[in-house]
Amino acid sequence: MDKKRLIRVLVANIIVVLVSIELPYQDKSLMQTFFLAFVGNHSNLIGVLCGTVITVVLLWSIREINLSEVVKLNGIGIFALMIFVIFPMLFRFTEVIKTPIYMFSDGVKSISMKESTLTIGNWHDDYEALLSFDMKYYGEEEESVKMKLILPDELKTYFVFDEIVLEDGFISHLNGVVRYRESIDLILKDGVTRESLNSIKLNSFNYTIVLMNDNETIDYIRNDFY
Repeated sequence: MDKKRLIRVLVANIIVVLVSIELPYQDKSLMQTFFLAFVGNHSNLIGVLCGTVITVVLLWSIREINLSEVVKLNGIGIFALMIFVIFPMLFRFTEVIKTPIYMFSDGVKSISMKESTLTIGNWHDDYEALLSFDMKYYGEEEESVKMKLILPDELKTYFVFDEIVLEDGFISHLNGVVRYRESIDLILKDGVTRESLNSIKLNSFNYTIVLMNDNETIDYIRNDFY
């Protein structure tokens, strides 16, 4: 038995998980940020590169575990162990590490932005932006939060809009996830037709969700494609 191989596997997988989770107050991981600096805003390529890194580490881990002879499983069994047991445990562990960052913060910094989506499409003969996101509040007191949505400048070529103030949100101290949904009407600029928008990837740009109170503001720059 070679327990050193297992230790190397554990350390390597902890590192991969740490660089794969979203950073606090951001929507990207360290790995995505690293590749973004080199390849630019090419979401498909960034996804492929991140997936390649994770796959290589996974295959290497299976090989090392198999060679260690500590775990008496075949390759398929080790793969299932990694996917359904080890990786979920490591991701839960990293979430526990991030939690104190929010718990020991005040105001809007005690809010963790979870999943968000912004879908722009043509429904009922009008264009709308459908925004949804989840927030988790870790503070000890109820917090009144104002929110606004900043659409990307690239969309100003096609639509008329300014900063979009969202309905005031109210987050209660239950350590639960607050789900927010809103539909925003968009007005086409003069000369822009629905047909001309068919070839435009309207949902591929960055957008910003701003959380505010009387003392501070946090901008969450989001992109649903990476």
